Order: sequence, then structure tokens, then C-alpha cells
Amino acid sequence: MEVVKLRDLIRCISQHLARELHELTRAASKRHALVEYCSRTRSLLKRLKKVISWSRSYAALWSKIPELQDYLGDRSRIYKETAWMLGVLHSEQLYRLRTPRFALTEASDILCRGEYRGFPLAGSVITPKKVPLSKLTQYLKHKTLLVDHPAGLTLEVADGKLNATRNDFQFSVSLREEKKELLWMLCDFQLSTQQINVNQKNLIFQEMQNLLKPPQDPLVLVKLDTHLKRTCASGILENLQRQAKQNTIITINYIPGASLKVSYWPQYYPSYFEVLIKDSDIVISHSPPIPFNFEFTSDFSGLLDTVLSSHRIYRLQKLIGDFADLCYNLNDHLEVFLDENCTVTIDFSYFSGASRVELMGEYSSYLSETLNKGIGEGFWAEIREMVFNSQLNSVCRCLDSAIISSPLRFSKSFYNLLSEGMQVERKEQDVLGYIEIGQAVPTDAEGSIRIFAVKISKLKGLKFDFVVYINTELELCIDLGTWNPPEDLKECLSNVIKRATETMTVLKIPFMLSAKPELETKTNSLINKIW
Repeated sequence: MEVVKLRDLIRCISQHLARELHELTRAASKRHALVEYCSRTRSLLKRLKKVISWSRSYAALWSKIPELQDYLGDRSRIYKETAWMLGVLHSEQLYRLRTPRFALTEASDILCRGEYRGFPLAGSVITPKKVPLSKLTQYLKHKTLLVDHPAGLTLEVADGKLNATRNDFQFSVSLREEKKELLWMLCDFQLSTQQINVNQKNLIFQEMQNLLKPPQDPLVLVKLDTHLKRTCASGILENLQRQAKQNTIITINYIPGASLKVSYWPQYYPSYFEVLIKDSDIVISHSPPIPFNFEFTSDFSGLLDTVLSSHRIYRLQKLIGDFADLCYNLNDHLEVFLDENCTVTIDFSYFSGASRVELMGEYSSYLSETLNKGIGEGFWAEIREMVFNSQLNSVCRCLDSAIISSPLRFSKSFYNLLSEGMQVERKEQDVLGYIEIGQAVPTDAEGSIRIFAVKISKLKGLKFDFVVYINTELELCIDLGTWNPPEDLKECLSNVIKRATETMTVLKIPFMLSAKPELETKTNSLINKIW
């Protein structure tokens, strides 16, 4: 049967209809032919719509056929397996019904002892007496009272065996007579924390049997319990090591049967934790020490997540441990509120331990690198200083001013000194910067220029000074007042700039007339009159 694609069918129908319509445009009587064309087109499009809807429903049903075939195949396989099992059970049942019961006990007596136990004993043949099970149970109870019981080990005497059970393992021992002396005998043991092969089980069985050799040792159960606990701990440690190999953000150092050392965050904050087998128990130690008690789990991913999360929280707590005056919110990360408008967000990377500091919602690479190098008492003071400088610059921008590091950037002599290789550093201690007010054009042949600026110093608040530089030397310094936190910084700085501008306007003429001696004697009275 020929297959026609749906898109080809639609394309052919469209071309056919377009061709007929084109021929109608050339016909003489178009009205009657156009009505017939519309009728045929409508009928054809209806049939095409039916074909498309049928193909969609058929495609949906066709997609479910493979699933139905898989389901029928599974059912068929299950029925075959069930029939085979029933056939095996039927064959075994027929075999048991047709085969007589063999007298194995009597046959073994005849082959090994040369006599039948049902006949009376003859001559000097001595049959060893068997100890009844109830009496053996009594011997075990008495023997158990003479030995030490390990803490947490459940003991039960039943059916001639002493069964000892713990969460990770269980073992059973009994008594045997040798040279008129009752000796311990290991019956069986099971480990619930790991899978062991036959060779490993035989080796452990032989080691435990050797621990039972001293007949009167009161610590025999303690030794067996300790040996099995250490065996389980070694298996758990080996399982952790296999899981740790698949993790790429850590390095491990494994000593079989002793310890597993896991190192992490080597670049920014080298740390490690160690899983040790100590006195047949598993303990966890961490370096550097952190005040968390890690709950051991056999899932390495969960253990690593617990250690890394606890270490992150400890590092965040350590940041605020010595600063009781800070308001903070510690959840998954640390948010410190320096004031109403300033928030510092600190977090540490889960994978690398690198710090991330965001100041007022923006990432600060400088503070992040500073915190990676080590935290000091000046860290929060440095953050506060950066915040205050940012607020001060914002206020200056609102007043159409800017804070610069040195007021001598337009000085000709300053640039001459720089070109000669001399380093000129004008920034003093506790000076935040300068606001340049203006300059005086030189009037002499030397070309000396005077710079007028407001010097901002950091004390308890802010201290403002009106300064005048000639060349690179400070010529005049006038106190303009101070600012303390309760006051409005914008209003105070606006008044300071206004006073400095008025002072510069008054002092330009005496400086141009080189009236320095008179200026030094009359400056204070002149400025007081202006203000």
C-alpha cells in the first residue's frame, strides 16, 4: 500500500485549488463557476479536516502500541516463569511421594560403629552419654554469670546457645567438653553493616575462635564484642573511603582499619576532619577545632554536608563574637546592620570556603579579599569608614562638589616636582580628603598659584578647615567648625562650603597684592566680620 505524507496531501490540494481559481479568473461567466468552486472547496476542506483529525487520533493510539506490547511481553514472561515454578514443585512433590524415607541414622551406626543402636550393647563397647539440651542450657547460664558482660550487648540463653546481639552484629557461643572440662565454642556470627565473602568470614571466625581458647578468661565476651565492633568499624570506614573517592572538592588520606582524613577548602581556609577508630568505636575530630558535635552517619555525602555547613555557621558566628554592639541576623548567611540604610551581607562558599561580602547589596571584592586573608578587629571599623565615605561623597555630589585626595593637582610647581622624580604626598593622618573651592591666578614672574580648599579630617565626627596652598606648602589654615553624628551632614557641609567660598573671595585681593604680613595679623578679625 502506497504511503502519502500528510503535508504532501495538503500541498497538492492547495495547488489544485489555486490552479482552479486561476482558471476561473479567465472564464467568461465567472459567477456560476465561482459558486461551484466555493462549494467544491468547502467539501474538500471538510474531508481534509476529517483526515487530519483521524491522523492525530491514530498517532496518539500508535504511540501507545509499544507500551502495550512491552506490557504483554512482561505478562507472558511472568506466566512462563510461574508455570515453570509450578512444574518444579510438582516434580519435587512426586519424587517425595515415590521415594521411601531412608534410615540414615541406623545406616550410619552400622557403617561407623559396627552395630545397631536398637540392639543391646555387647562387651566393652562404651557409648558416650549425651548431655540433655536443658542441662546444657543450665551450664551456659552458670558460665555466663562468671564472665563480664559488655555494656549495650543483649545476652540470651536458649536451646543450648548463648546469643549476643548488638545493632551492628550478633554472634552465638556454646560449650563443649574436652578432657572433663567445659570450653567455649563459637557457633556462628552475622554482620548487618557490610557484606563479606566466604574467605573473609572464615578468617574472622578463626580469629574469634582463637579468642575463646583461654577456658577461664572472664573477659571472653568482652573480647568477642570488641573484635566484632572493630571489624564493623573497619568495614564502615572502607565504605566511606569508596564514597569519598567520587567527590572532587576534597582530598582524602586513608589508612585501612585506622582512619580516614578528609581535607577541604585548601586555598582560603585549610581544614580537615578525621574519622578514627578509637577503642573499637568511630569518632570524628576536626581541625581547626569547632564547637559542634558531629553525629556519625555511614552516608559520606550527608557527613560531609554536616561538617561543611557547621563550619560555615561557626565562621559566621566567629565574625560577630567580639562585637556585641552590632545588630545582625544569622540564618543561612550573616546580615549585619550598621545603621538604618547600610547592610553588610557576608557568606562563605560551600565548595571553596571563599568569603563573599556585599556592602549595601553590591559585591565588594576588596572586603572579600580582606576577609579571605584573615579577620581583624579593624574589619568592621574599615567597613564603617567605607560606608561613611560613601555617604560623604554622596552628600558632596548633591552639593555639586567632589572630594579629592590632594588639593595640589592644578599646581605648576607640584607637576614640576613630579616630573623631576620627587614624590609629594599631601594627605595627612586622619584626613579624609579635600573639597576644592578655587584658585588664585599668579601675578608675579615666578608663576606661583594658590589653591583654596576645605580640608575634612576624621575625629569623633568631622572637622573642617579652610586651607590655602602655595606651590606645595601650606600657607594658611582656618578652623571652619565640626560635625557630630546627630546633626544633618548635608546642611553642615553646605554651610562650610558657603563660608569657605566667602573667605576665599575676601582673601584673593590681599594675596594678589602680596600682603601676607598684614593678612597674618588681621585674618581672624576679618573672617569674624564676614561670618
